[in-house]
Amino acid sequence: MNLNRSTALSDIGNCWDEDHLDHRHLVAAINDLFGREDFAEYAGSGWIGTEIVNGLAKGIIFPSYKDKDALPAAEQEYSHEKQDLDHITKRDDSQPVGKELLRKDEDLSKNKLYAYPELGIYIFKSKNIYLAIRCGSTGLNGGHAHNDNLSFELNVRGRDFIIDGGSYLYTPFPNIRNVFRSTRAHNTLILNGLEQNDWVDGLVGLFSMRDHAQARILKLGTRYLMGEHYGFGPVHSREFKIDGSSLVVEDILDTNQASEIVLNLAPEVEILCLEKHGSEEYYLEMSNADLRVKALFKWFKGAEIVDGYFSRGYGKRVKNLLVKAHRSKSRTRVEFNFGEDDG
Repeated sequence: MNLNRSTALSDIGNCWDEDHLDHRHLVAAINDLFGREDFAEYAGSGWIGTEIVNGLAKGIIFPSYKDKDALPAAEQEYSHEKQDLDHITKRDDSQPVGKELLRKDEDLSKNKLYAYPELGIYIFKSKNIYLAIRCGSTGLNGGHAHNDNLSFELNVRGRDFIIDGGSYLYTPFPNIRNVFRSTRAHNTLILNGLEQNDWVDGLVGLFSMRDHAQARILKLGTRYLMGEHYGFGPVHSREFKIDGSSLVVEDILDTNQASEIVLNLAPEVEILCLEKHGSEEYYLEMSNADLRVKALFKWFKGAEIVDGYFSRGYGKRVKNLLVKAHRSKSRTRVEFNFGEDDG
């Protein structure tokens, strides 16, 4: 067969002409673990990744809340006889992936908890809120990890209020890449500009992160989560308490160094009010369309609104607002209220 050199090179070039924002192949591979019809319809067929995942998973299918023909994962009981959820002292890989951790003595009519301990992700759902909390390892070498331990996302009645900032870019702009994975870019506590986990400078460090934080869950139930990490030296512990139409986030960090709480707001969120209440209290009111959320910051010496960025996807970012509240005590609290409990 006699190939013209220019034709052959042209054909090779077409093989590398891809849309880097087309992630259907990833959805198809992921769907081999869930078997969801909507994923399959979106991704299409013929992706080699599905065969690879199928071989590795050996036919294992994870439960999905979309599966109407099977018992929803949120209703599968995890017996607390196997593990006392009030006193979890270390990460336990025996916890079932995707299953809700239930306690027999709790009212489960409103809140449901989905736990993914190997990913360090815990999701609380009710008619009022979707609350996602991150607390866990950076993984094998932290290649795609962020300094987001004890960070959270909050969606109220279908509207985003507090969000994760995203990734934006990897190699084109290393400094911006590092900003988006830094502690200060997440909805957690910042101590004097320190990082929860360090990385090596330069291109070599863009896809690695040392797990200094060693984050772990201390308490867990359908209405609360308490975790801690050691990334700063002094231990930072944070507790979440959910009660119908309210969420309380309490932080403990015993140090005299400057520290602050950051809230990364969705681009659609508008600040209606941020004002001082009492000697160490600040009142925040914000809205997303017709829905309002109020927050009371207790034991803070200052609070401000600053400009930030939110990444909607790789290579995409838009401006948003951040709330920075400067702590005055070793224990501080933020009380969110999102109106009458209709759950």
